Amino acid sequence: VESSLRALGDLARAHVARWRKQGGGTLIGITGSAGKTTTRVATAALVESLFPGQLVATRGNLNNRIGVPMMLFSLDSQHRACVVELGTSEPGEIAELCRIAQPNVGILTLIAAAHLDGLGSIEGVEQEKSAIFSSLPAEGFAVGNGDDSRVTRLLASAPASQRLSYGRSSEAAVRLLERTPIGMTRSSLVIGHADGRHSAFETPLVGEAGALACAGAIAAVEAAFGVQFDGPRLTEAFAKVQLGEGAQRLVPLELASGLLVIDDTYNANPTSMVASIRAVLEMAKAMSRPLVLVLGEMRELGSEAALGHEQVGRAAAESGARLVVAVGGGEAQRMTAAAQAAGFQVLYAPSVEQGLEAVLEAVTASDMVLVKSSRSVGTDRIVAELARRHG
Repeated sequence: VESSLRALGDLARAHVARWRKQGGGTLIGITGSAGKTTTRVATAALVESLFPGQLVATRGNLNNRIGVPMMLFSLDSQHRACVVELGTSEPGEIAELCRIAQPNVGILTLIAAAHLDGLGSIEGVEQEKSAIFSSLPAEGFAVGNGDDSRVTRLLASAPASQRLSYGRSSEAAVRLLERTPIGMTRSSLVIGHADGRHSAFETPLVGEAGALACAGAIAAVEAAFGVQFDGPRLTEAFAKVQLGEGAQRLVPLELASGLLVIDDTYNANPTSMVASIRAVLEMAKAMSRPLVLVLGEMRELGSEAALGHEQVGRAAAESGARLVVAVGGGEAQRMTAAAQAAGFQVLYAPSVEQGLEAVLEAVTASDMVLVKSSRSVGTDRIVAELARRHG
């Protein structure tokens, strides 16, 4: 073959077609600049509650042109549905993944600054993400975040006959009405539906991002399978959400000393970084804990790197955290400078080793610590050492 990568995709595409001929059904594709993994685990939990043992869903970070085919090859005649996460770092990748997977339901969570080294600009991100909707069949379902104007614009032009939005917007088909944090491991939500129904339930997905992930999952699964979930059934389904899965996002760790650590070291962009700061601030307030932020550089932001790090620096200052440690090279310095310009003192560490030393010296067992950065920075080592030192 001319390209083994293309051939791998062709084989997976053929396998999906064969699965559907054998009675296979709904394939849900999920993408977005942030929130796609959280939305994927929420969606998978709901589908699994409908068809126990009959679902294939993306595991870990298998969301690229190698990982997606490998997940699709898991499909066989016993499976009723499939949920795949679709990632990108260069133009055309989402379109190719959609060609391979052939989703009939597409969820778009957010369009923001991410992977700009490959995609160039926010406009480039929008163009890339648009493929999740443009690839859908006429009888398909397009589901998008109604609070994001770019997503809403793409949703309006999707070829799918059924288009639904979710979010806080009054126009959303599935609307987030209330959200109450419960410690650092759960949230209580109230969702409103276009038909006038209300559903109150609990979820282990925390923060605004977790709530929106649940809303998106409910919108997609209810529409695609023609079902309605009441509050108790949603609580039961979401209780089985698989947190972590090798891709750490707001994973809570309660250590023997009493220290609470929120491990969010898998990846980061400005939008997800600010969302995580706000989510953990809510937890800290609810539990009357001093907040410590350990924030590493965000990579692959291209021309948006300076503005993105400054945005996070300001968000860190606004949080009122007891201590902020910025870890990494020059961009982490921008984060530090922005926080200091807002009147907040930040401890800057040019390397993970120096950041670890500072954190170990400053953190007490009564604190709640958020550790977040792009994966390549290596702040997961700080989480590991905190866990070792504090049991």
